[in-house]
Amino acid sequence: MDEIDALLSELEAEYRQPLPQKSAPNKSSGPLTSPSSKTASPLDDLLAQVKEEVAHGKPPKSSNASSSSKNQPLLNQSREALKNNLIQELHKEDHTDQAACFKSPASIRSGGNSPQNDLLQDLQKEFQEQEKLLAQRQQQEQLEKQRLQEQREQRKKLALTRQATEWLNKLDRKSEEGRWFEEFSYSYDSKLQAAIHYLEALRESGG
Repeated sequence: MDEIDALLSELEAEYRQPLPQKSAPNKSSGPLTSPSSKTASPLDDLLAQVKEEVAHGKPPKSSNASSSSKNQPLLNQSREALKNNLIQELHKEDHTDQAACFKSPASIRSGGNSPQNDLLQDLQKEFQEQEKLLAQRQQQEQLEKQRLQEQREQRKKLALTRQATEWLNKLDRKSEEGRWFEEFSYSYDSKLQAAIHYLEALRESGG
């Protein structure tokens, strides 16, 4: 059983040696820490457990040589199994350290925008620009409609003014229509304005 103690001591000494560090993708992630800097790691627990089991299950020193020779194959198997378990545990911790190191650049970049966020922001900006252009186009169209409407009103007013002027020139003041219009125009600023309103009313009524 002393050979198991020696094997445990040998593996523990190898485990305590710093493992070769691999360069991290980003300098800001810091140097890799060796397993020896960790406290209460699973491998330490395994070593302590095996030592405890060996200490409690160690046979008395008075055992004879024949018993020791009979247990030699079993002892060799136990040594190999223990060695494999320790190596697997050591590799597992090494991979865990490497994974933590390689994840550090991603955690550093977590404060920035991911490609998906950049794409969403670009689409949002493009959509806002399109909405702005559409609003400007609608405003221009509305202004154009108002301008055309004003032009139509002005042309209509000019046409009515000419028509009212001609109608006044032809109106017989002494006729029944002339006397009626004379009274009708009292409520207007001018006879021309009264004539325009009178002709508009006739046009709307179909007269």
